[in-house]
Amino acid sequence: MFLNLLLTKYSIQNIQIDMTNREKEVLKYAAQGMDNYEIANYLHVSIHTIKVHMKNIFQKLKVQDRTEAVVKAIKYSIIDI
Repeated sequence: MFLNLLLTKYSIQNIQIDMTNREKEVLKYAAQGMDNYEIANYLHVSIHTIKVHMKNIFQKLKVQDRTEAVVKAIKYSIIDI
């Protein structure tokens, strides 16, 4: 039940995507032009943690880079800017 509160589901072309609030937050900062180091400092976490979040985001959105991830996330209203 707690996990359900942390996950937000999005449907992209009939594919279910579960994205945590933290992943959405990291993606939003990436959309604002922040690099991994800046995001890590802002959120007070390690650079490794941000890299893991970005890797998970790429896998969930089926993209290869952060630009693709941001574009797809905006297109499907996962994040807004």
